[in-house]
Parts: sequence; structure tokens; C-alpha cells
Amino acid sequence: MKIVAGDFFGASFGDPATRSLLLGTKEGWSYVGFPMPFDRSARIELVSERGSGGPAVTIASEVVFEDRPREAAEGWFHAAWRRENPTPAGQPTLSQHFVALTADVPASGRYAVSAVGIAGPDAGIVQMLRDDQPVGEPIDFYAPRRVKTRALKLAELNLTRGPNHLFFALVGKNEKSTGKGFDLVEIHCTLAESGPLKPAR
Repeated sequence: MKIVAGDFFGASFGDPATRSLLLGTKEGWSYVGFPMPFDRSARIELVSERGSGGPAVTIASEVVFEDRPREAAEGWFHAAWRRENPTPAGQPTLSQHFVALTADVPASGRYAVSAVGIAGPDAGIVQMLRDDQPVGEPIDFYAPRRVKTRALKLAELNLTRGPNHLFFALVGKNEKSTGKGFDLVEIHCTLAESGPLKPAR
């Protein structure tokens, strides 16, 4: 996630304005209590945009974590803050509609990720995301009438053994389409050097 520090803690116009179970400011301390599971590592960065010069700023912080692996049923905490107003159209971001799935693969390697869906007159254009950035080519699911598609390759990704989170953003629509639907049937993750694995439904 990437967000302005004040907004992250619920500030309004630069001043503390929130006090709740999950986030806020109390007695001069700003806090966030959202669970944020991660698979391998986590990094916290605080970046100043004031430029050079000016007095030094002292920051006191505390990070609370549990020394246990993320469980298969746990998701990720994902959020994105955007400076643009309005947000530019056609750029895949987590502020748009998206679908998140977990694919449990038996071995680490490079996988082709393909989708079988229902194309139709109200279907949209789908783009895979990795770390909030587009990967592969967008797929247009528009069709004059509803029909099940073949497996359409969206991207190739390096996946690790076990659960992997896959994100599919709805980034636009065909000019003939009446909507931005994504009627997903199944996802195939196929190792580059072998046959298809069991679909993640």
C-alpha cells in the first residue's frame, strides 16, 4: 500500500480527526490496527516531500507483529491513495474494480496465467496486475452474445510454491459494450515446461 501519512491515520486538513478501533490518534499518538498479513517480508518507509532544508523531524514508532506464517485462508491488506483528481481513465489501479483470487501452485516457477470466462455484450476489458502494475496484455471480453471463451492468456508470472494472490483489474470496455462485467469461469496456471495444473476456481 502507498498513502499519505496523515490520511492513513484519519487526519482531516492536516489535523487529527479520527479515533476508532482500527485507526486514529489518541494522546498524541497516531495508530493503525488493520491486520496486514504478508508471505515473505514487509517494508515500512516514511518519505518526506518537503525538500531539502528545514528543521529535522523526530519520529517515534512501534510495529507489532506475530512470528507465524500467513495462513492459507488469510488475504492481503491492499490499499492505494491517488493524488490525481479526477483519476485518469484507462489506467489499472486498485481504486478501480478488480477481482482477487488465490492460486495454490505445487512448485515455484514461471507460470502462464489464463482465464476462461463468459464473453458478452456487457463484458469489459481485463488486465492482470502485479504489485499494482499492469502485466501482460489486456483482454477484451466483449462479444455480441454470451458465449464461453477458450483459455485466454493474460500474463506470465513467477509464482512461488503454495498460495499466490492474483489480481485482475477491469480497466475499460469495448465501445460496443454496455458495461464492464467480468464473468469468470476458471483460472489456469500452467508451468512453462509442463501441462496445465488444476484450475483455481
